[in-house]
Amino acid sequence: MATRLWTPEQDLASALVAHWDAQQGVTQAAGSVSQWTDTVAGIAATQGTASNQPTFSATTRNGKPGLSFGGNQFLSFSSATFPKGSAARSLFVAGYMAKNTTSTRTLFNYGSTGSWVAAGVTGGSAGKALVDTWGTFTSSQTLWSEADVALYWQASGSAQSIVVDGGTAYTSSNNLNTSGNGGLIGTDAYGGQQWIGSIQQALVFNRLLTADERQQLEGWESWYDG
Repeated sequence: MATRLWTPEQDLASALVAHWDAQQGVTQAAGSVSQWTDTVAGIAATQGTASNQPTFSATTRNGKPGLSFGGNQFLSFSSATFPKGSAARSLFVAGYMAKNTTSTRTLFNYGSTGSWVAAGVTGGSAGKALVDTWGTFTSSQTLWSEADVALYWQASGSAQSIVVDGGTAYTSSNNLNTSGNGGLIGTDAYGGQQWIGSIQQALVFNRLLTADERQQLEGWESWYDG
């Protein structure tokens, strides 16, 4: 009997709230992306202003599709169905950081200003993973400049952890109480920390993943996106 390929849609179905996959659900004209629809609930991340639309490329990273963000491009969506308050949740985002900068750069954000989850990279030469969750939580691992990004974050109550590129888990006990239904891909809730680079995957879960599940997810992304 043939072995079935592991996928988050099948093997994490009960926990997966949303999954934006650059190989699916992209609405674009001449490369400009007006909508990116998630594969789970059909949540549409949109951008109606042409100058703020990210660019689709079939070979953006490792010869695979992705959305490129140049500093003023972003998509917005409703996160009404996402875990809020201090409920357990997990987030996985993968892409490419085009360059190190002196500004913090955000890959993915949901919630309202002052109470949100924003996954990104700190500015300056530090280049460390950052999750701003009503109290900034930064890993101690120096990250990427012009390199791949794979960032997993999870939280339940005030217990949080970040795993960067499948490595060491960094923990924190910062308070977490996310509210609001805003959502953004490629920038933060204040609009001043735009991503520069590409994004290929963004997944949101309604619980913590086990270590085995996280490793399977990271392995799948590495294979799927090359």
